[in-house]
Amino acid sequence: MSAEDGAAVRAVLAAARASDRGHLRRALAAGHPAAEVLALAERIAAHPPDWVATRLRLVDDELGPRYRLGARLDQVDATTCGTAVLLALATGADPLAALELTTPDDDAGFAGRFDRRQQLVHRQSNLFWPRALGTSPYGMTRWLARRATGVGPYRVRWACGRAGLDRLVGEVDRGLAAGDPVPLLVGARLPRHYVLALGANSAGWRVYEPSSGEVRVVPVAAVRRRRLAPWLGFDRLYAALLPGP
Repeated sequence: MSAEDGAAVRAVLAAARASDRGHLRRALAAGHPAAEVLALAERIAAHPPDWVATRLRLVDDELGPRYRLGARLDQVDATTCGTAVLLALATGADPLAALELTTPDDDAGFAGRFDRRQQLVHRQSNLFWPRALGTSPYGMTRWLARRATGVGPYRVRWACGRAGLDRLVGEVDRGLAAGDPVPLLVGARLPRHYVLALGANSAGWRVYEPSSGEVRVVPVAAVRRRRLAPWLGFDRLYAALLPGP
């Protein structure tokens, strides 16, 4: 970024509403050039905060069913829980990616675009894995590395035995404390379903569950006891995609 561009970006950050600055910083962190960040600043300054909040992030951590533009943010079919998680993670890191989805450009509107984008991401993240089986955790990390601008590297960590589960819970806690959402792979006898831990507080993890399109508080004690079914439909945490190399 040139000195002139840097000065212009600093100026719009200083002039922006406090609630908008995080979106502009995320756009910068996602690698967008100064011209796109300046255009984004001009666009969001012309709209009220509720418009900005709706258009520049798909899934927030407010509890309950999550909707955008009248559409519930749930997975498009039984095999796309991982895809919905990938889209939530990618658009959370890049407001311009979210804006692309939430800006009407055809008759189908946002609901149709969201469904079609899930199907596209499902194909992109399953080059070697049968799509009927969902998405492998390694397909998830490859897609994030190649196609999710602004999302740092993620690695797969399995919960092997009781000690491994305890270590994994601690690593998820550290990721959430640093502000990084953490995809979780849960199941019963086998791994079956992806959800996205968005944050944590004293009550537990705030988790986006894509089959329902809801954000729920999951007690960490239930994770350790392998009794997650009341919240996530399956009891066991098998693996997490942790931020960092």
